Amino acid sequence: MTLAMMLPSAAPMILTYAEIADMAARKGDRIVSPFVIASGYALVWLGFAAAAALAQVTLTRLALIEAASGLFSGAIFLGAGVYQFSALKHACLRQCRHPFPFFFANWATTPRAVFRLGVKQGVLPRLLLGDDAGDVCRGCDERDLDGGARRGDDHREDQ
Repeated sequence: MTLAMMLPSAAPMILTYAEIADMAARKGDRIVSPFVIASGYALVWLGFAAAAALAQVTLTRLALIEAASGLFSGAIFLGAGVYQFSALKHACLRQCRHPFPFFFANWATTPRAVFRLGVKQGVLPRLLLGDDAGDVCRGCDERDLDGGARRGDDHREDQ
């Protein structure tokens, strides 16, 4: 289920990588299959699914997830709702929808390095690893995917 939910959200990243790799191949550069970057991304989300399942089993055994603990369940529900409107979600969506700057800054030509690119994209809330929302958004490409002029300039800190 995790792969069915998360791989479609990785489609812009995988397709962008494939387009860049195709251009590199036409120039005679070494490339790695897009399946390698997709597998790095999938590994992260399979790990997350395993951790979430373990957390669910643990919380169930502690009797925190059942009808009697409505307060705990409500807090989780409210936290998920708050995230929907957060700057973190906006930054993550921006990076998912416009991955070209990420590849431009991190291009790799070995299978191991391309796999790591997929892992980095899978761990998208890198804010937890030290980046801030400005770093995630800084350097977004100058055009939207539809070719229109960039409309989100107000999210950049350097203006």
